[in-house]
Amino acid sequence: MSKQRYQIELVIFRAQPLGYQKKRHTAIHMISEKGEHFMYHIRGGQRGFSFEARRGYNPIESNTFAKRIPIEWLAHPLAAAEMGTILSKVPIDNRGNEYNCQQ
Repeated sequence: MSKQRYQIELVIFRAQPLGYQKKRHTAIHMISEKGEHFMYHIRGGQRGFSFEARRGYNPIESNTFAKRIPIEWLAHPLAAAEMGTILSKVPIDNRGNEYNCQQ
C-alpha cells in the first residue's frame, strides 16, 4: 500500500433534529494528496459509543455539515489504513454517563 500525505481538518455538523450549538457533532476529516476522503468519528449514545472510519465519505456534502476547520498537512506520509488504526486505539469511556464523545 503506497504512502501519501494528508490534509487534516476538523469538521462540524449541526445537531439533529434541533440545531443546538452545544449538541453539534465533530469529526476528523483527512484528504489525501490524490483527493481521497477519510472521516473518523465517535458515534452512538451514552454507554454505547463506538469508533467509525468512513473511507470515500466527503462530509462537506452532508446536509448537516456546518463548518470545516483546516488543521495541517501530516508531516510524514502514511498508508491509508495507518491513521484509522491509530485513531481506533483511542479509548472510549462507555462506563459512565458523563462522557459524551465530543469532549
